[in-house]
Amino acid sequence: MRIKWHTIAVVFVFAVSLVSRADPSVAKEKSPPLMNKNLSGTWHGEKDGIKIDMVLSGVEDAKWTVSTESEGGVGTHIEADLKRVEKKPGLIQLRFHSRGKPGGTVLGQLEKGEGETLTLTILPDSARFEGYKPVEKFPLSEVKAENK
Repeated sequence: MRIKWHTIAVVFVFAVSLVSRADPSVAKEKSPPLMNKNLSGTWHGEKDGIKIDMVLSGVEDAKWTVSTESEGGVGTHIEADLKRVEKKPGLIQLRFHSRGKPGGTVLGQLEKGEGETLTLTILPDSARFEGYKPVEKFPLSEVKAENK
């Protein structure tokens, strides 16, 4: 009887491990959190008339270009050099440093998105800087270099 229960337990554990490997939601939960030291490259996204390009270099440097289109073809184009600050595992703040505010102003934040993407949130507080439009969970995909 003991061998029978042992066999059932082993089969059950094996079946659960197969299901967890096949279920992408389980795999996503186990992926490491987003961290500054692992983040680099050029990222791009377009949604609802907004285009965002971001270059992440070093351990803390970031540069974004935010372009918006409005009716009549007139829009804005803003570039800013930012500092990345890992506030907590999986959440990276994007700060604009100026002389007037020690520590800078938090304009946005990066988080892991679906698959190989990042999501960018431009915080409502950034709207006080002319031309920025708050966005939430804006998807960014890495721009891969073409092999020549």
